[in-house]
Amino acid sequence: MRDWRFIACSAGAAVAIGAVFWLVGESVDTIGPYREFILLFAAPAMVLAVALLALARTRRSAVLRVVIAMILAAVAAAGLLLGHLSFNQAYNACVGQGDLVRMALGDYKRHNGNYPQRLEQLALESLPCRRRLLGTLLHYSSSGQHYVLSFSDKFVTWETTDETSWSVSK
Repeated sequence: MRDWRFIACSAGAAVAIGAVFWLVGESVDTIGPYREFILLFAAPAMVLAVALLALARTRRSAVLRVVIAMILAAVAAAGLLLGHLSFNQAYNACVGQGDLVRMALGDYKRHNGNYPQRLEQLALESLPCRRRLLGTLLHYSSSGQHYVLSFSDKFVTWETTDETSWSVSK
């Protein structure tokens, strides 16, 4: 019975660690390049060290403790990388499909007289630039008569308004 609890706790820890690190990977636009680099290497090492310390108190074999700790570190690294991939796909979708959102905003204003308060009000099948867990990268604000739409990664910010086309700045 205790073996099943141990396995369930280890699996639960793996899922939690993977999800947290996926979220961190998807948030790469707010982290910055140096912190991201540190996270990619230091975080899995920290998970490995903490797991080894936590498992040291169990009566499991040393080999099993090391294997489980390594699995948890690998899950942390995989979560970071998959989250980062999700961010990159969303960012590239913004670059490629940002004009679709601008056109939909123009259509909305022509039909309703104002710009929408939220992008979700647009007649788009799905809003582009979506990360898997954290939603869209697009930042939008509107006064009804004017809007500002932007997205960014750690290096570049793209911005457009109802009166200007996309501009890119560092």
